[in-house]
Amino acid sequence: MGGLISLAVAVCAVVGATILQPYCMGASQGKEISGLSGQLQQLKSENSLLIQRRDSLSRPEGIEVAARSAGYLRKGEVRLVLEADPTPLPDRSESNSIAGKIRSAWMSIFAR
Repeated sequence: MGGLISLAVAVCAVVGATILQPYCMGASQGKEISGLSGQLQQLKSENSLLIQRRDSLSRPEGIEVAARSAGYLRKGEVRLVLEADPTPLPDRSESNSIAGKIRSAWMSIFAR
């Protein structure tokens, strides 16, 4: 009888391992497939942008736009560098305006 129980346990263990192994492998492969699908979508998007850039650079207008954005000038053009005016702008904050002063006065009266 003891041998029969041992045999039943062994059969259950083999059957259980046979059933569980594919399930466990399927779950881990599902996670891996999901991650790879996301990576594939990202690469497809990046590839699409690169194709658009390639197509743009194959036209004279696209080449000029790229060159100008890189700072290149045409022959005979002169680069002008404009500096900011060092004169400070007048303070236009609410605290210095008449409306700001009236608001402060009302707030001090009602805050009591």
